Amino acid sequence: MDNTNLRSTLQTSSNALRRKWISEVKSEIEKSPLSSYVVFSLVLAGLEKLVEVEFACPCNPRWNALFAAIFFILPPVIACVLIYISREKKKDTVFFSFVQAMVWQILMFLDGQYFACAKTNWSGRFVIIDKAAPLKWCEPTNRNSSQDLMIKTQRWFFDSQVVGIGLVFAGLTLFAVYKTIIICKCCTTEEQVQEENSSICQQDQNQDSSAI
Repeated sequence: MDNTNLRSTLQTSSNALRRKWISEVKSEIEKSPLSSYVVFSLVLAGLEKLVEVEFACPCNPRWNALFAAIFFILPPVIACVLIYISREKKKDTVFFSFVQAMVWQILMFLDGQYFACAKTNWSGRFVIIDKAAPLKWCEPTNRNSSQDLMIKTQRWFFDSQVVGIGLVFAGLTLFAVYKTIIICKCCTTEEQVQEENSSICQQDQNQDSSAI
């Protein structure tokens, strides 16, 4: 599989996983009684539409970075706030919200077009690079530099997806460390309980021996 097809596959997977992400967030929030409130429902519906909307880079150097940043930041912030408000166990909520926010960032980087849009510093039209692998970019108004800028854009797609894959491995590492700490704590607690029980049993035996 060449680089173009790989980027296209990652982008398609990212789109499917984004829909799954909002579905999981929505199901988690709807467990709360607060979901029946109109304002709460409207915000959730707005978040769902924002996630599902097809991204179109403005191809304006003044707005590209800001527009892409909105997609990077706004959905996870809204999701985290809604989840925090809706759940009673706040300690667990912080961890769950952090995970959801990290997953969203991974999906944005794996998609590639958001990062590429943010890096684009020329004016143009948002069009498909290759019909066989439908990746979009800002085709410059000046066609003379088109080929060089297309190569640069493809490089940004690659860089973004490398960051996304790196975040996946970082997340898995953090999760493994977290689970290891939990397991170690459980083992330590069990050992302490066993020692305490053994000590109590020994004391009872000594008392019985003294009574005899």
